[in-house]
This record gives sequence, structure tokens and C-alpha cells, in this order.
Amino acid sequence: MLFSWRLILILAFPPAALGAASAEREKLDVARTVIKKADELIRPGVYEGSLRVGGLDRWFIVHTPPGYSHKGTQRLIIALHAAHGSMATMDDGRNDLRTLARERNFVLVFPNGQNSREHRTGRSFWNADFCCNEAMTSGIDDVEFITRMTDFLIKAMSIDSRRIHVLGLSNGGMLAQKIAAEAPGRYASFVSMAAVPGYYKNGKKWVYTMTKPAPVMLMHGTADRVVDFHGGVLDNIPARKTLSFHESLRTWAVLNGCSSDPPTEKRESVSGHKGLARELREISYRNCGAATVGVAVEGVGHVWFDVESSGFRGTQRAVEFFHAHPR
Repeated sequence: MLFSWRLILILAFPPAALGAASAEREKLDVARTVIKKADELIRPGVYEGSLRVGGLDRWFIVHTPPGYSHKGTQRLIIALHAAHGSMATMDDGRNDLRTLARERNFVLVFPNGQNSREHRTGRSFWNADFCCNEAMTSGIDDVEFITRMTDFLIKAMSIDSRRIHVLGLSNGGMLAQKIAAEAPGRYASFVSMAAVPGYYKNGKKWVYTMTKPAPVMLMHGTADRVVDFHGGVLDNIPARKTLSFHESLRTWAVLNGCSSDPPTEKRESVSGHKGLARELREISYRNCGAATVGVAVEGVGHVWFDVESSGFRGTQRAVEFFHAHPR
């Protein structure tokens, strides 16, 4: 299938200027630059890229850290926004992830979902088969987009192919789990926040099939009622009842070939927003073909897990999980 590889240099400012520059990005009418050589994308900075996939222009933002060098190879983390979000909302709102990228010297990518107007910004969605919106109803192949984007970045940058990871929130977490099932050999490990891998269809549990085990960590707040921690109706469609957090984790335990022994559980207390104490439970299945871990945060709703929203350094925990599980 014919598609183009294009990249737009948005800015190459020092890290301190990233916040201000991100607000200016919407005002810029930048010229498109065609990538002709692999060394064109080696300077630290923030870039915007576009691929033609499935007849559509698909966009993404790339952060190359200050310590990036073409002489070595860097870890790549792909972070997927929630439904109604975009690459811009992730870029503006995920200070914790951008900070970790600079501190730990990994390349960070925010891809953009699809919306009806094919805009680079605005409310966008991913097709995770059972969610969400026009991306799902139009049958958009987001797994193909993410894998094509990954191929481009490997060719254009010094990326360690053994250390490419996928992280997603809500609808983005659903897509992360779909990618884990459909392309486990391409990516090292996966973290999904506030999301499930499937739902009940005609009374039967609908989930992915696997070709090989994949390291997976699921994070979920017990007070989440958007993608209900206990399982429930999704998008006000009575026939679409999602799996609960524990059902989701057990599903991955089966897919990853874990033993039938009860999982281990570790509890810890975290200090939430304004000092509110919360309990965190980390559940790990045993003797798996790949790590299968769940983190339940008491009293937290449908959020990205950072210190302010939950008291739990979820972003840091995700990066540590990635570090522990290369391909």
C-alpha cells in the first residue's frame, strides 16, 4: 500500500521552553519537510510527523530528549490518548511523562487518533474493536497506523527495537491491549490505564486471541465509573458490558499462560491529592509466559495516574515496568 513519510519540525527549543512552545504550536503554519536521510531527525527537540495510512493522513508528535545521540540506541515509548483527546492534549497535559523522557533519555511519541475531519487536533478516537466512536464504526486500522509509525521511527532514528513500549489511557489503553494481542512480537511491553481488553457480546465474553505472550500491566481506579472497575455498560449501550478489572487481569493471565495458582498481592499506602491517603494493591500472576500485573488504586476514578490525581506515581511505575521488560 502506497503511503508517504513526512515530518514537520515544530521546535528545537531547550527543555525549559517546551511548555510555552506547545501553546504556540496551534498558531504555527509550518512548512512540511520530507525526510530524505536517517540523520535528519537526530537533534533534541519536538517534532510533528505525518504518515499516509489507509488513505488517511495520520499524525504524531515526537519528543527527542536532550541526551539523544545517533551513535547509540534509545528506548521508545508510544503514549496513546483517551477518547475525545488528541496528541496535543497529551503533549500539553503529560508533564510527568515528558519530564521522565528527559531525565531517563527515552524517545516519547504521542500519536493522534482519528476524527471525522482528519484534523491534527480536536477530539479523536481509536478503534479497539468495541470502542470508540467513528474510529470504531469506520473500521479504522489503528494497529496498522501504530506499526507503520513505529517502522518509520526505527528507520529515521536510533531506536532500540528491543525496547519499544506502548502506554495508553482509557480508549488508548484498550488499543494498547489490542496491539499487545495482535503484534506482541513488535513491542516489548504494555501498560494500560483505566481500560479493559474486551466486553460481553450476546452474553459471551469477547476478548483478543494471542500468538505469543506479552508483558502487560493494567492500572485501574476502584471508583472508575466511566470504564467501570467492576464491569458495566460502556458508552450507554446496554448490550456492551465491559469486563471488570479483575476479569481483565484474569483474561491476560490465561492469554499469557500463567499458572492457576492464586496471584500474589502486595499492598501499599500512597498519599493522594491534598494528603489524602489511599491504598494501592499490586496483583501479580505466577509462572507466566510474560509478566501479568494489575494495580488497583482505591477511591480513584477515571484518570491518568499521577501524584495529583491519585497520589500514585503511575507514570513512573509504567516506565519502571518497561525498563524491567525489554523484548
